[in-house]
Amino acid sequence: MIDFYGLSDLLRVGEGFPDDVVQKHTSASATEAIWVNGTSVFNDGGPITRYPERAAAANPINYINSNTPPFLIMHGTKDTIVSPRQTEILHQALLQKGIDSTYYSINNAQHGGDYWMQPEIMKIVIQFLDKHLKG
Repeated sequence: MIDFYGLSDLLRVGEGFPDDVVQKHTSASATEAIWVNGTSVFNDGGPITRYPERAAAANPINYINSNTPPFLIMHGTKDTIVSPRQTEILHQALLQKGIDSTYYSINNAQHGGDYWMQPEIMKIVIQFLDKHLKG
Protein backbone atom coordinates (compact mmCIF):
# COMPACT_ATOMS: atom_id res chain seq x y z
CA MET A 1 0.00 0.00 0.00
CA ILE A 2 1.30 3.46 -0.83
CA ASP A 3 0.13 6.48 1.14
CA PHE A 4 1.03 10.00 0.09
CA TYR A 5 -0.04 12.49 2.80
CA GLY A 6 -3.22 10.60 3.70
CA LEU A 7 -5.58 10.76 6.65
CA SER A 8 -5.56 8.10 9.35
CA ASP A 9 -7.55 9.46 12.31
CA LEU A 10 -10.35 11.85 11.39
CA LEU A 11 -10.80 13.05 14.96
CA ARG A 12 -7.21 14.32 14.95
CA VAL A 13 -6.90 15.88 11.48
CA GLY A 14 -5.71 19.26 12.73
CA GLU A 15 -3.23 17.87 15.25
CA GLY A 16 0.20 19.38 14.76
CA PHE A 17 -1.06 22.55 13.10
CA PRO A 18 -1.40 26.00 14.72
CA ASP A 19 -4.48 26.50 16.93
CA ASP A 20 -6.39 28.50 14.31
CA VAL A 21 -6.15 25.59 11.86
CA VAL A 22 -7.05 23.07 14.56
CA GLN A 23 -10.20 25.10 15.25
CA LYS A 24 -11.16 25.05 11.57
CA HIS A 25 -11.20 21.26 11.72
CA THR A 26 -13.86 21.41 14.44
CA SER A 27 -16.29 23.05 12.02
CA ALA A 28 -19.26 21.24 10.49
CA SER A 29 -17.99 22.48 7.14
CA ALA A 30 -14.55 20.88 7.51
CA THR A 31 -13.97 18.36 4.74
CA GLU A 32 -13.69 15.38 7.08
CA ALA A 33 -16.98 16.32 8.78
CA ILE A 34 -18.80 16.49 5.45
CA TRP A 35 -17.30 13.15 4.32
CA VAL A 36 -18.54 11.38 7.43
CA ASN A 37 -21.62 13.32 8.57
CA GLY A 38 -22.80 14.94 5.37
CA THR A 39 -24.15 18.46 5.26
CA SER A 40 -26.99 19.80 7.37
CA VAL A 41 -28.89 20.55 4.17
CA PHE A 42 -29.71 16.85 3.68
CA ASN A 43 -29.21 15.31 7.14
CA ASP A 44 -27.91 15.98 10.66
CA GLY A 45 -24.44 17.13 9.58
CA GLY A 46 -22.24 18.53 12.30
CA PRO A 47 -18.56 18.55 13.20
CA ILE A 48 -16.53 15.36 12.94
CA THR A 49 -16.71 14.98 16.73
CA ARG A 50 -20.52 14.86 16.70
CA TYR A 51 -20.61 11.16 15.82
CA PRO A 52 -17.33 9.62 17.03
CA GLU A 53 -18.52 6.13 16.07
CA ARG A 54 -18.87 7.26 12.44
CA ALA A 55 -15.41 8.80 12.50
CA ALA A 56 -13.99 5.60 14.00
CA ALA A 57 -15.62 3.55 11.24
CA ALA A 58 -13.92 5.79 8.65
CA ASN A 59 -10.45 5.69 10.26
CA PRO A 60 -7.99 3.46 8.40
CA ILE A 61 -6.03 2.84 11.60
CA ASN A 62 -9.00 0.85 12.93
CA TYR A 63 -8.69 -1.73 10.16
CA ILE A 64 -5.07 -2.77 10.60
CA ASN A 65 -4.79 -6.52 11.09
CA SER A 66 -2.60 -9.49 10.20
CA ASN A 67 -3.75 -9.26 6.55
CA THR A 68 -2.65 -5.64 6.16
CA PRO A 69 0.00 -5.35 3.43
CA PRO A 70 3.33 -3.52 3.78
CA PHE A 71 3.07 0.28 3.60
CA LEU A 72 5.15 3.01 2.04
CA ILE A 73 4.14 6.31 3.61
CA MET A 74 5.32 9.74 2.48
CA HIS A 75 4.38 13.19 3.70
CA GLY A 76 5.71 16.66 2.96
CA THR A 77 7.05 18.88 5.71
CA LYS A 78 5.31 21.91 4.17
CA ASP A 79 1.85 20.34 3.92
CA THR A 80 -0.71 22.87 5.17
CA ILE A 81 -3.80 20.79 4.31
CA VAL A 82 -3.18 17.46 6.05
CA SER A 83 -0.94 17.45 9.09
CA PRO A 84 2.10 15.19 8.86
CA ARG A 85 0.91 13.84 12.23
CA GLN A 86 -1.73 11.90 10.27
CA THR A 87 0.81 9.74 8.46
CA GLU A 88 2.98 9.48 11.58
CA ILE A 89 -0.07 8.10 13.44
CA LEU A 90 -0.63 5.53 10.70
CA HIS A 91 3.03 4.54 10.58
CA GLN A 92 3.18 3.98 14.34
CA ALA A 93 -0.11 2.04 14.34
CA LEU A 94 1.20 -0.26 11.61
CA LEU A 95 4.48 -0.89 13.43
CA GLN A 96 2.64 -1.61 16.69
CA LYS A 97 0.65 -4.32 14.88
CA GLY A 98 3.82 -5.80 13.37
CA ILE A 99 3.14 -4.55 9.82
CA ASP A 100 6.08 -3.57 7.62
CA SER A 101 5.92 0.22 7.25
CA THR A 102 8.45 2.61 5.74
CA TYR A 103 8.01 6.34 6.39
CA TYR A 104 9.56 9.25 4.51
CA SER A 105 9.27 12.86 5.59
CA ILE A 106 9.87 14.85 2.40
CA ASN A 107 11.53 18.20 3.09
CA ASN A 108 9.72 21.23 1.67
CA ALA A 109 7.04 19.18 -0.11
CA GLN A 110 3.48 20.47 0.06
CA HIS A 111 0.18 18.60 -0.28
CA GLY A 112 0.11 17.32 -3.84
CA GLY A 113 1.65 19.05 -6.81
CA ASP A 114 4.49 18.37 -9.21
CA TYR A 115 7.00 17.73 -6.45
CA TRP A 116 5.53 14.27 -5.91
CA MET A 117 6.33 13.29 -9.51
CA GLN A 118 10.06 14.00 -9.20
CA PRO A 119 12.41 11.16 -10.20
CA GLU A 120 13.69 10.79 -6.61
CA ILE A 121 10.17 10.14 -5.30
CA MET A 122 9.26 7.81 -8.16
CA LYS A 123 12.46 5.83 -7.57
CA ILE A 124 11.45 5.19 -3.95
CA VAL A 125 7.95 4.11 -5.06
CA ILE A 126 9.26 1.78 -7.77
CA GLN A 127 11.78 0.20 -5.37
CA PHE A 128 8.99 -0.40 -2.85
CA LEU A 129 6.74 -1.98 -5.49
CA ASP A 130 9.57 -4.11 -6.87
CA LYS A 131 10.44 -5.35 -3.38
CA HIS A 132 6.89 -6.27 -2.41
CA LEU A 133 5.41 -7.34 -5.74
CA LYS A 134 8.34 -8.96 -7.49
CA GLY A 135 9.85 -10.52 -4.38
